[in-house]
Amino acid sequence: MTPNQRLRLAELEVKIAEVVLKDADPATWSGNGQLLLDMDPLTRGNAVWCRKTAVQSVALLARVIGLLEVTGNKPPPEEDDTEAAIRRAEKAASKALDLVIGVRE
Repeated sequence: MTPNQRLRLAELEVKIAEVVLKDADPATWSGNGQLLLDMDPLTRGNAVWCRKTAVQSVALLARVIGLLEVTGNKPPPEEDDTEAAIRRAEKAASKALDLVIGVRE
C-alpha cells in the first residue's frame, strides 16, 4: 500500500467512525423505547434494519482499522539485503523445526 493510500484510508477511518457513532445510537432507531410486543410489523422491521445497519457499519470500521494495523506496523522491505532475508528465513525455519521435532540437543 502506498503512503498516499494509507493516508486516505486513515481519513476514511475517521469518517466511518462518525457514521458508526450515529448508526449505533439506539436513540435513532425505529421503535426506540418500545417493546417488541408493542411495535407494529413495519416498525419492528425497520428496527431490525436499523440494528443491521449499525452492525454493518461497525464491521466496516473494524475492517478498515485492521487494514491500517496490518500495513502500519511493518517496516518497508529491504530489497537489497538478500543475505539478511536468508538469515531471517533460516531462523524461522529453525524455530519451526524445533516446534515439530522438539528442542534440539
